[in-house]
Amino acid sequence: MKKHEGKILTLIITVIIFGMFLLSGCGSNGEGTFAGTTYEKGILTETTYESEYLNLRFELPDGYTMGIEAIVNELAEFDDEIIYQDAGNTLVDFSKANLVYEMFAATPDIYPSVYLMVEKLPSKDTTVKQYLDSLEKQFTGGEDLGYTIESKRGTNVVAGQSYTRMNLEINYVGIEVLQYFLTRKIDDRAVSFIITYEKGTEAEADKLLSAFSVY
Repeated sequence: MKKHEGKILTLIITVIIFGMFLLSGCGSNGEGTFAGTTYEKGILTETTYESEYLNLRFELPDGYTMGIEAIVNELAEFDDEIIYQDAGNTLVDFSKANLVYEMFAATPDIYPSVYLMVEKLPSKDTTVKQYLDSLEKQFTGGEDLGYTIESKRGTNVVAGQSYTRMNLEINYVGIEVLQYFLTRKIDDRAVSFIITYEKGTEAEADKLLSAFSVY
């Protein structure tokens, strides 16, 4: 039970770190894809996820559970509370969010797991390298959160799109897990997969990514 609680805590720490992240003052040559449309959050069900904006579909593999949409939505972050009324219902305009978690899927043991998140950048000129550099400083600077980050970054292709890969190792409250970020850019937003797994299960973690396809 304590081991399971520790795994959940590690995932929570990951979410909190993103909540702490604020990128400012970065600007250089732009890179990435330009969708040319307003960002719209994808559609999440108990077994599928799809996003026209991100050009992604996901079919939940056997042995995995999808995160509940209401809980995933609560992780979104705004500068202010941005809501509107429609037929008496309170709705959230996710296009104005600074950070949106599109989906989450995991095994009953928590790992391997995948988060897909979209974060608004300061400008369209902010590069993926600048974004990941800032995340790295956030992870390793100040309070010790147990992160060790590989200095060399690689690339992965998911659903026909190239992502920059950043590898991490987490040792927090006695829980040791591996994690990697796959990040690309669309317009003024960073799109990232966050894959978390235990040693010896990397093949299973990589297989999880193969469940994503082109929209």
